[in-house]
Amino acid sequence: MRIATRNDVLSFLGATSFDEEQLRLLGIMRERAVVYQDDLDFLDIFWDLSIPDALDHLIEGRADAAGEWAGCAYNTALQLIIAWNSSDPVEVGCFRNPIVYFSELDDELGRCGVPQELRPFRYLFAGPPIEIPFRIPGSLEGYPEVGHLSLSRAKDVADAYRAVIDQIDKGFVDDLEVLTKGLEFGHDEWVRSQEEELDWYNPDTIFFWIN
Repeated sequence: MRIATRNDVLSFLGATSFDEEQLRLLGIMRERAVVYQDDLDFLDIFWDLSIPDALDHLIEGRADAAGEWAGCAYNTALQLIIAWNSSDPVEVGCFRNPIVYFSELDDELGRCGVPQELRPFRYLFAGPPIEIPFRIPGSLEGYPEVGHLSLSRAKDVADAYRAVIDQIDKGFVDDLEVLTKGLEFGHDEWVRSQEEELDWYNPDTIFFWIN
């Protein structure tokens, strides 16, 4: 998970011009895209579209490449854009099958009374923000994937988890604790930015990566 200002991320999607700092960041993103693709090539993995090409498509304002695996490339490229417009990452955990795991966690939280709209599956697999002016296809197997949650909602979600963390199956406790602490940290950062009225720091979104 990473904390970011949503408009900073969106400003790279379908952009018609860049300022000096954005050009610097874009150069880094393109370098990382090549490195990522080299790693995939070494593993003999190809997603119907290279990561550098997927990044260029997003910058151009499209995600229309043919191929059922292209969504993996586009979501990876989107993750690179987020990475260079956000805080350092916080790792929630490692899961063999994230879709199954968080579906089961959702069910367990529901059993304990947490409303569906506050359970993690909904925001972890939410896809990119709806403000993106074109559709980015999802990944076939649920990863790589991008989710998001508004920082203004982070406290309500974290409080809901804190209220039941002593009731859920012990197999979920450690991961839920890490996720809850991350949400609480995000909320605290959001409050600090609001109170201090910092022109250069106005985070509003937590982005989640499923890799």
